[in-house]
Amino acid sequence: MEDLDAVTAIESRRSIRKFKPEPISRPLLEELLKLAGCAPSRANSQPWKFVVLEGSTKDDVIETLHTKATKLKQEEVAIGSCLENVRSMRQSPAIILVYQFNSESSTGDAPQRTDEASDIMSIGAAIENLLIAATSKGLGTLWIREVLLAEDEINEIIEVEGKLMSALAIGHAVEQPDPAPRRSLEEFVVWKE
Repeated sequence: MEDLDAVTAIESRRSIRKFKPEPISRPLLEELLKLAGCAPSRANSQPWKFVVLEGSTKDDVIETLHTKATKLKQEEVAIGSCLENVRSMRQSPAIILVYQFNSESSTGDAPQRTDEASDIMSIGAAIENLLIAATSKGLGTLWIREVLLAEDEINEIIEVEGKLMSALAIGHAVEQPDPAPRRSLEEFVVWKE
């Protein structure tokens, strides 16, 4: 399959919840992660760290998240679509955990809070690069925030320095959902002269 151009990949990207079991080659994952690392960041700080999970480590993280989400649900804590996302994570051949590794949470003055916000935006840009790059290569992805429900437990398994920000399930899609409704340009753009 020929790579999609950037505009087509942006327009084609969907949240994929069903994956084929076939693995993704390490060279392809490395290429996608290099493209993620091309994202802009404050003073070129590159505040992201990606942890690729496959095999038994992936299974351990997913089971840990499932156990924690089930417990929280029984306690009537809102868990969003976590259990549905766990099913998708089980199907995907790889999970990518996204960490912020060089920033401290701050309630300090405006410059400190600006730096922290910049790091978070940079990580979002790196994730978006990865999502678009994966789409351009014919892969599907699902951006998962609910891993934060089991952040402490996952960090015990992973033993990586940094602050867990989110996860991405990645694989060969079984489905290609219709595009989600989008607001018109007039609804989200304001022009001032």
